[in-house]
Amino acid sequence: MSSDSSFRQTKQELRAEVRERRAGLDHALRMRKSLAIEKTVVATTEYEQAACIMLYASSHDEVHTFSLIEKALADGKVVVLPRMAAGENLEPHVVEDTTELRRNRYGILEPLETAPRASLGDVDVAIVPGVAFDERCNRLGMGKGCYDKLLPRIEHATRVGLAFEEQMVESVPCEEHDSRVDVVVTEKRVLHCR
Repeated sequence: MSSDSSFRQTKQELRAEVRERRAGLDHALRMRKSLAIEKTVVATTEYEQAACIMLYASSHDEVHTFSLIEKALADGKVVVLPRMAAGENLEPHVVEDTTELRRNRYGILEPLETAPRASLGDVDVAIVPGVAFDERCNRLGMGKGCYDKLLPRIEHATRVGLAFEEQMVESVPCEEHDSRVDVVVTEKRVLHCR
């Protein structure tokens, strides 16, 4: 087995382990933890000063983001969500209401194709999902590389990963193409790595 395939297997095993831990959280506990994460995010200077925030529509057992999206809209922020485009690339679209979202081929809610495009240069804070994070703000995604392609395009923005403590690991295996975040917020702590 080559070192590349061994490395990929290590990532796949870590993904499976962390996803199992995350799936083990019951709905009520997941929602309480998500609310604690949301309260921490909206109390940050970065959130308060941001005019434009990129978020993601949570799915399955991820940190719930819909109330955070609604809060940002109510606070008068320009809210941008990614939409899957050709080549597994994420394109930013402005969202004014969560009822404007539809499921893509992976079952993830995203803006309609007709939603206004946003400029990545306008994004002040980008809140992104991940399967696992470590204390150096390394991020392990789902394995398609969508956010690894997006994050370098928004290095000017504060890039924030949301995670439950169950998603924190000692070390995320990283390759050259893997992108870190600047901050990780869990229900118990905030890690700054910028």
